[in-house]
Amino acid sequence: MQGLPAPIARAYERIKQEYPFFVSLKRIHGKYYYLYKQTTQWDKEKKKLRVISEYLGKFTLDGKFIAKLRGAPRDLEKAINVVHAYGGSVTLPEPESDEAGEAAHAPVSDFDKKLLSILSMDARASAGDVAKSLNITIGKAAHRIKDVINKYEVKPTIEIKPDTFGFTRYLITVKFESKEPDYNAVTALLEKEPKIQLVMTGEGDYSVIIYAVVENITKLEDLLYGIRSNPVFAACPARWDVTYLDEPYGWYMPMRDEFLGILKDRVWHRSKEFPRKLPEQLLFSEYVVIKELNRDSRAKFSSIDDKYGFNKGHSSHVYEKLLERKTIKRSTIVIGKSLMKYPVFIYLEQVDVGSFNEMRKEYLEHVVEETDSPLNKYAYIANVAAPYGIALIAPVLKEGGFEKIKEELKSVAKGTAMRSMIITNILIGSLGLRRFDTTKSSSYEILQSLIEKENTLSEID
Repeated sequence: MQGLPAPIARAYERIKQEYPFFVSLKRIHGKYYYLYKQTTQWDKEKKKLRVISEYLGKFTLDGKFIAKLRGAPRDLEKAINVVHAYGGSVTLPEPESDEAGEAAHAPVSDFDKKLLSILSMDARASAGDVAKSLNITIGKAAHRIKDVINKYEVKPTIEIKPDTFGFTRYLITVKFESKEPDYNAVTALLEKEPKIQLVMTGEGDYSVIIYAVVENITKLEDLLYGIRSNPVFAACPARWDVTYLDEPYGWYMPMRDEFLGILKDRVWHRSKEFPRKLPEQLLFSEYVVIKELNRDSRAKFSSIDDKYGFNKGHSSHVYEKLLERKTIKRSTIVIGKSLMKYPVFIYLEQVDVGSFNEMRKEYLEHVVEETDSPLNKYAYIANVAAPYGIALIAPVLKEGGFEKIKEELKSVAKGTAMRSMIITNILIGSLGLRRFDTTKSSSYEILQSLIEKENTLSEID
C-alpha cells in the first residue's frame, strides 16, 4: 500500500515479526483502514485450501482503532497492543479483488526475475553491480532495487552454516493419532527454544513439521523428550519421527534471531582455560557482524563500525573473512510477498535406489528447472537419512499446482514412495523463499556430471 504513514509502517513490520498470522489493511474512500485477519483452512470435502478473511475492526486516519463489536478473536488483542505501542496500524497483502491483490497476481517481468536472482545470490549487490549485470544506468538500478525490495517485501539476510558451530540439521515430523494440541500453546512453547528454526502445521501425512539445529543426538533426544513431555503435547498421542538432514547445497532455511543468542555464548574470551580461540568459537566482532547482517544484510558496514566502536572498515573485513571460511555462505534474501498460494512439504523415500538412479538425470533437471515466478520451483531440498530419501518444500502458485508437482515427481523420481503435507500455517520461523540461481547448486553440478558421463559413453560407443 503506497503512502503508508511511518507509524503504521513500523507497526506492520513489528507485527509480522511477533505474531504468526496474516492481517490485511484495506483503505476505503480514504476514510478508514479496515483490518482483516487472513487464514487458510483445509476443506476436507473439496480437498483444497480456502482463504478465510475475518474482519477485526477499523482505524481512523488519526490512528484510533474501532474494534469489531462481537466475536473478535483473541489474536486481536495482541495486534491492538502492538499497533497502539507504535501509534498506527498494519498492512499485508490485499484480497484478490483489490488493486494490490491484482498487482500481486500480475505476470512477473523478466527484469524483476533477473533482479531477484541477483539479490538472492548477493543481497549486498550495489547499484553499480546491478547496473553492470543488467546493462542499465546506476540511477535506474538504484531505483529498481528499492522498488523490487518494496514490491516483494524482500528481507535481506544471510545464509548461515550451522555446521561451522558444531550444529547438525534435523527434521522432526509429527502425526497426531486423534486429538491435536492447542497450536497457540505449541507456538508459545517452541518459540522459546532457539535451536528450533521452523515449525509448520498442515494437512496430509503429517500434522507438524519441525526443523531444528542441535549439537548432537544426545542433546536432540533431551530436547524432544522435554517437548513431548510438556502438557501441550503429552495428552496428544502421536508418532514422532526424527531424521538427519544433509546440507542443502543451493537451498536454505533462514535462522531465527533467537539462534544468535546461542552464538553469543560461543564468543571467545581469553582465559587460562581458552588461551586460544577454538574452531567453533567466535570473536566478538564476528558475532556482531553475523547478528546485524542476519537482521539486514544490506546494512552499511560503516554503521556497524560506528555502533560497536570498531575501526573504520573492520566490519567489512570481518564479513569477508566469514565468507572465506564459509561460516556465512552468502548474503541473500527472503521474499515475503509472492504469487504463492501455499507451500507443501514432500518426503520422497527411496525404496528402490536402482530405479531412482536410472531416472536421476530427469529428476535433477526437474528440480533445477527455471520458473516464470519470483520464486524457485523448490524452496528447500535436502537428503534425509532415515528412511533414506529426499525432503522438499515447494511453493504452490496456482490451483492444481500441488497435483502437478506430485505428477511430475512421480514421473521423474522413480523408485520412491511419496508422503506429503499441505502447509496451512507457519507457527515459527520462515521459509527461504527466493530466486536462487540453480546453476550454482550442487544439484546442477551433479546433473552436468551425469550429462558429461553420458556424452563420454556415447562417444565410446
